[in-house]
Amino acid sequence: ETQRLIDKENDKDYMPAIAKKIRNWKDDHFDWAIQYVYGIEKDYRLVKVGKVGCYLHGDGLANVIHSDGLANFNHKDYKGRLKGTDKDFPKENKQFDIVISNPPYAVSAFKNAARDYYKDNDFDLYKPLTDNSSEIECLFIERTQQLLKDGGLAGIILPSSILSNAGIYAKAREIILQYFEIIAITELGSNTFMATGTNTVVLFLRRRNNYFSIHTKLAVTNFINTLNDVTINSIEKPVTKYVSHVWQSVTLIDYKTLLEQKPNSTIEAHEIYKEYRKKIKAKNDKEFWDTVKAKETEKLYYFILAYKQQVVLVKSGDKDAEKRFLGYEFSNRRGSEGIHAMQRGKGIDECTELFDADIFTNPVKASTYIYNAFKGNTDTKVSPQMQKHISYHQLVDMLTFDRVEFEKNISLSVKKKVIIESKYPQVKVEEVFTEIKNGKNVNQIDVVGKYRVSRIESISNAIFNIDATKWTNDEVLANDFLLKGDMLLSHINSVEHLGKTAFYNLDEKIIHGVNLLRFRPDKNLVIPRYVSEIFKVKEFIVEMQKFAIKAANQASLNSTNIKSLKIPLPPLNIQQKIVIEIKILEVKERKAKEQVEHLCQSIAEIISNVKGNLIKLQEIVTKIGSGATPLGGEGVYKKSGITLIRSQNVYDGFLLEKGLAFIDEKQAQKLNNVIVEENDILFNITGASIARCYMVEEKYLPARVNQHVSIIRINDKAIPKYVQLVLVSSQYKTKLLQIGEGATSREAITKSQLENFEIPLPSLVQQKMIVDEIKKAEEKIAALEKSIVQTPALKEAILKKYL
Repeated sequence: ETQRLIDKENDKDYMPAIAKKIRNWKDDHFDWAIQYVYGIEKDYRLVKVGKVGCYLHGDGLANVIHSDGLANFNHKDYKGRLKGTDKDFPKENKQFDIVISNPPYAVSAFKNAARDYYKDNDFDLYKPLTDNSSEIECLFIERTQQLLKDGGLAGIILPSSILSNAGIYAKAREIILQYFEIIAITELGSNTFMATGTNTVVLFLRRRNNYFSIHTKLAVTNFINTLNDVTINSIEKPVTKYVSHVWQSVTLIDYKTLLEQKPNSTIEAHEIYKEYRKKIKAKNDKEFWDTVKAKETEKLYYFILAYKQQVVLVKSGDKDAEKRFLGYEFSNRRGSEGIHAMQRGKGIDECTELFDADIFTNPVKASTYIYNAFKGNTDTKVSPQMQKHISYHQLVDMLTFDRVEFEKNISLSVKKKVIIESKYPQVKVEEVFTEIKNGKNVNQIDVVGKYRVSRIESISNAIFNIDATKWTNDEVLANDFLLKGDMLLSHINSVEHLGKTAFYNLDEKIIHGVNLLRFRPDKNLVIPRYVSEIFKVKEFIVEMQKFAIKAANQASLNSTNIKSLKIPLPPLNIQQKIVIEIKILEVKERKAKEQVEHLCQSIAEIISNVKGNLIKLQEIVTKIGSGATPLGGEGVYKKSGITLIRSQNVYDGFLLEKGLAFIDEKQAQKLNNVIVEENDILFNITGASIARCYMVEEKYLPARVNQHVSIIRINDKAIPKYVQLVLVSSQYKTKLLQIGEGATSREAITKSQLENFEIPLPSLVQQKMIVDEIKKAEEKIAALEKSIVQTPALKEAILKKYL
């Protein structure tokens, strides 16, 4: 309204009405609105930047204070609304409607540098911190709670570890669950904040009244004492709902026998009770039951706090998907450092899918769904364009209540109850292994040593490759050899390779190396080959990968999370039938691979036996020339139109359709390359895919190529397919790769080098005979490879048949 007043200062009719409106607003609610914008920053330079920014945006009276954001509310630096505390809750300020924060993370020994600002009586989370603690972000969560009025809103950026780490992080989550409604969580990857390598989340919260959690705790305690399931927080029969959600097949009557310390047979047979018996270390029976009662009281309390909450979950995606979602990327390239919009000629606001600064209900922006959730509209239909980024989840489904230790972890991957459907009992992974163990780091050498060491590379092909092991002379793990039946799992790797497993069945003495989890099956319960096949089921791998903790260049899996996953456990005789049928499939697969290898060798021999004079390519081509990338890059790509073939699409003998780009006629005219024709040979001239070679089929026309692909157009002296077959043969591919490796900066082959490259050229009749013979071999290879590709699906079909 202030800005409108300024804009209308010469409108005499308008002035009195709006001036009166502002005056009434001022008198009724605030001394002056902009005096209640506060900022706290410890770096004095950023304080100056903040003050100037506020002034330039017409807010010169905003209070940007140079101080510690965690200081005591009576600290001398603080003023105005920051001064003083709530009369009922003296640690709290409770003066602000909105808190926006991007606090520091992982500040080593921060307590030592802040003793003049706050002490142990200022924060409930202060006492668990040591002098060397670094978890300063946890205190900022409590500070957010202290600042906000009841019903106040918060947006706070935190490291993603805040949702899962133990210790003081669990205490911080208790504050979130007790004092806030979680409206939305946005998960952001390592591309979001330049080169920090930190994965972050943005929590969007609404402050609850303190008495909400106090009264909830009293009501839960009352149930534990009376066992009377009454309405709590407008939730009818909340304990029945808790039992149904957490204990599932158990009834409320059964559950009461647990709390009465007289568990019936249903409770005693339940996994949660078995876990209590197994993992609670109690000196006597009374201590055991006191512990069970305390744990169930706590779980029920947080279940009721979370029960009515539906959370908007926003996920940025991985790598390229994340960049497109953000609408920007960072560059370290000299002369172009900093943040850049993903589309040339546009601003970040135009490219991002995160927000629309002007239209709060834009269905293709993530902010819309958070905005609607704050307004109470949690059933907004998600636009098809945003469905890969936006989802709705019940908060109770994001918490894990069925473990002995209830850490209040908030999972952003809401897990299915059953991963692999089966008529047989579902058991936790940890129950069928006698050991689940991390590998140890030993000194590895390339020369032959005393012992071989397993590595991630040893299982890269999902089978144990002894040739990819290394050697060590370390005696530390000399007695810790792999045993037949052990299963190795990659738990530190890129996300897409996490959870890859290999079955070990050799007689060699090999040490269990680092970055691999070793699973040693209990052979009284499972046949090792059976459980190894279960771990290869795609649904199971996806479920494991949901637990991935992402870092800048790799991700990791925690063995605790894998242990909690459930798998079907049929009788041993059924497992044996499954294993026998899978082995029959593998024999067929191995024979097919041997045939493919034999046919490939025969093709290589056909090319190596070609008789004819060596001639330069320039003698049999009408043109060699590369293309260009359209102006505007990916921003001008269309859903259909003229095919733009890039190096990533070109493979030896085929075109990868996934990722094909399309442009319109206007963009095509701007490119400096000739139109691609049928039977042109496309040849990659730069990068990691250098020397890949494909002959164009009519179905991909009309087409153009980018600057990383060269068009080789053959004249009537040669058959194009013959030339392409020669260029992809191992004998001549090796020569081309050697030329590319000789480039000064990265792999590259110049037009001149291609023109001067020599191949044998027999007569046209002989060329045709060679092409026909190789085509027959390739058709056989294609049929065999199709059967090989189908093997995993056939294995899963066997599992499904028996399970």
